[in-house]
Amino acid sequence: MKHPLMEALTRQIGSNAEQVAFRMHPELEVLSPQRQEQILKEVEHIRRAQQWPTTVEYVDKAYKLWQANEQVEREIHGQVTEFPSPHPSAERSEQSVRKFLETASTTEISDYLKQQRRSENVVLR
Repeated sequence: MKHPLMEALTRQIGSNAEQVAFRMHPELEVLSPQRQEQILKEVEHIRRAQQWPTTVEYVDKAYKLWQANEQVEREIHGQVTEFPSPHPSAERSEQSVRKFLETASTTEISDYLKQQRRSENVVLR
């Protein structure tokens, strides 16, 4: 991502801001570069509108505000996203997962990844 905000954060923290963002929010890494750029522009708009400084903490705060807004928008408009099954099966084809990852919000992707992690950590007794 060659976005001015990411470049400024990279200079500020002395390491790759994109990698830091992916560690903090792994749901972003699976998104297309175009979707990442769109989200970054919206987060930057929120940060500027709030007149927050350009720091990792405030950019993260703006991202969380963006996520909350996305969740409210989905609830208002009654958009229910059906997650692909986290279990390997015929219904979980690579194509259906890819389509989901390209169209879902970051919150939905995060929920999906958490569901996947829980299903992988099931202990049989």
